[in-house]
Amino acid sequence: MSFRFQFRRGTTAERDASNPILAAGEPAVVLDSGQPAELVLGDGVTAMADLRAAVWDDDARLALADTATQPGDLGTAAAADVGDFATAAQGTLADSATQPGDLGTAAAADAEDFATAEQGAKADTAVQPARLATLRASSLQAWGHSYIDNVVVDGRPDASIALYLADTLGLPLVNHSAGGTTLFTHVGGAAAWPGILQGVTRPNRFVSPGGITLAMYGVNDLNFLGNGVGDLGAFRSALTAAVSRFRAGAIFENDDATVTLTGSWGTNSATTQNSGSSYSYSTTVGDTITITTPADFPGGTIALGFVQWSDGGGALIQTTIGGVEHSFNTASFAEAGFYTCSVMRVPNVPAGAASHVFTVAAVTGGIGAVFDYWQWEPDEADAPLVVLLRQPQPLDYTAYGAIAPGPPTDAGVDALNATISAIAQEFDGRVLAVDTSIINKDPTCWIAGNVHPNSKGHRIMAELASAAIAATGLRVGP
Repeated sequence: MSFRFQFRRGTTAERDASNPILAAGEPAVVLDSGQPAELVLGDGVTAMADLRAAVWDDDARLALADTATQPGDLGTAAAADVGDFATAAQGTLADSATQPGDLGTAAAADAEDFATAEQGAKADTAVQPARLATLRASSLQAWGHSYIDNVVVDGRPDASIALYLADTLGLPLVNHSAGGTTLFTHVGGAAAWPGILQGVTRPNRFVSPGGITLAMYGVNDLNFLGNGVGDLGAFRSALTAAVSRFRAGAIFENDDATVTLTGSWGTNSATTQNSGSSYSYSTTVGDTITITTPADFPGGTIALGFVQWSDGGGALIQTTIGGVEHSFNTASFAEAGFYTCSVMRVPNVPAGAASHVFTVAAVTGGIGAVFDYWQWEPDEADAPLVVLLRQPQPLDYTAYGAIAPGPPTDAGVDALNATISAIAQEFDGRVLAVDTSIINKDPTCWIAGNVHPNSKGHRIMAELASAAIAATGLRVGP
């Protein structure tokens, strides 16, 4: 005996007409011509039309079903590494995390809670942590007078600006400074301009040396030059030459093969008023200095170093490079009675092998043009960092004595600081002029009856220098 069971069935129209409530587990089928059959199971509560249907013979849906993950495909915890699963604590964090649906729209919050288009644009162009440049530095090089020198401050030999800053940067200190240094003159002390030119050397290859140099000069120069901006020409040229040398990536002395001197040049051997072991001089208009850059020259700024003789004379030097004329009068930086230095910086020199002619266009004094060296300065992205500390105003200046046209004055310190800032602006963002006026005449920052800061003053100036370095966005590292 055979039996045939048939489910309740009908068309969609018939179902909708009666829309019965099926008993719990009672099946029913909707059969429409040309359409897949739909099977529903009753729950004893819901009308048939509202029950969820299973559709048969829908090829597209069956194909999806074939590729869907089946329960048997899922691994158990035992079948995988325990480390692949979240801990209970991690699961709790996930449960409490903000879900996408929890995020509001701009319309749901106050407008001021959102960045403006301008602020967004600034954020897009801001330096991100992963994109910070690293400044290669194996030490902090320090140059200057007694403020930088490792003098005993408050009875503490460890309380100088340079030591504080080196400790903050995590770098060893190499201190070249000397108390009483006057930068502009060749007899200004071991850290004056000849000491810098002799002490900062580079190989003849075009590679940035990296590094950080801290320098502080000028208050002693006011004693000899005067307290006005117009009095400080020799100091300005010496500090410009010092900064250029601190930044130099390659240095070529006057007798290097890249230098050709044409005309009646003479040569003098010396080490106390020049770079290298000699300098060349000419009093003849029309004599030339030819700098031949080699094939591996990367382009950029070259700087020619000159010395001004003690007779106050000098020379007008002219060149044309890349269609741009450049003139430089060394006599503008001469100071009678002293040997001074200057540097002619020429930017945008083309890369590669080329010959660049510098002509002596005029001379004054008995020596005229005194050529010392030429050097290459790396572009800003690769240049060393030079930190120039501006001079704070001490409580008084009586310790300097009555050296004419000194001693320094508050107005002289202001003129000095304006000069230092102007020099920094001649270079790029890797030369910083740090304002230290926060300790001006603050009795808590100075040694009583002295022109030197105490340990607090030194620490504050070091913190100002550190903050200026941090503001560049550079990461100091090997």
